[in-house]
Amino acid sequence: MDSVFIVGLVKSGSTLLNSLLRPVVARAGLEYRAPASELFQQGVDLRKSSVSFEPQGYAYGSFRYLPWPLPTFASGRTVMLVRDPRDALTSLYFSVAYSHRPPGSAQGDKLLRKFEARRADARAGSIDTFVLREAPGHLRTIEKTMTNLPAHHLYRYEEVIFDKLAWMHDMVDYLKLDVPARLVEAVVARNDIVPDDEMPLEHIRRVTPGDHRVKLQPQTIATLNALFEGVLGRFGYGVE
Repeated sequence: MDSVFIVGLVKSGSTLLNSLLRPVVARAGLEYRAPASELFQQGVDLRKSSVSFEPQGYAYGSFRYLPWPLPTFASGRTVMLVRDPRDALTSLYFSVAYSHRPPGSAQGDKLLRKFEARRADARAGSIDTFVLREAPGHLRTIEKTMTNLPAHHLYRYEEVIFDKLAWMHDMVDYLKLDVPARLVEAVVARNDIVPDDEMPLEHIRRVTPGDHRVKLQPQTIATLNALFEGVLGRFGYGVE
């Protein structure tokens, strides 16, 4: 069957997205591949690499950004998950400072050293300092990824996090995956995790939308509103 593509912007629920779809695409007869993650685990800079794709037989996932275009045959076979960039940056702070796993070093330790320096900087400063420093790069990542996407179905984190079953059924229909409904329901049940309390050291820290309003200073939010004005409008978010 036709290959499909699974893309989720960094800190936009991409781990959840792939955890939900991975067993489903396998049941549908597709082999799951995560070329970006494989390169990261080896310590390879994605911007200096290239990836080839097959038009049939695979589900390509775990993309958190796209430094290179997806193939033209990915058009109409790609799902994309986005999040309010202000919330994504807030979540990114806790991930960089505490919960993100370091890259591998099989192909050299350059990325590992960069990761360790970034973690040290995050812990040494405030969340506002981190967010403002990271915001321009996050914007470039979003713009680059959207440029490299063919026709796709876009989902917003805020609209799906509390109704994963409806989201899954919609993705399964869009990607034309022939799988039993009971499998979809079982996969969602295993991954329907919403913490009662904030867990700052865990990957699933806090899923409630609007966390930036609690964690960031008003002036920081105002700066982010101006910087991400175009993205906020494109993704359907309001400027506060």
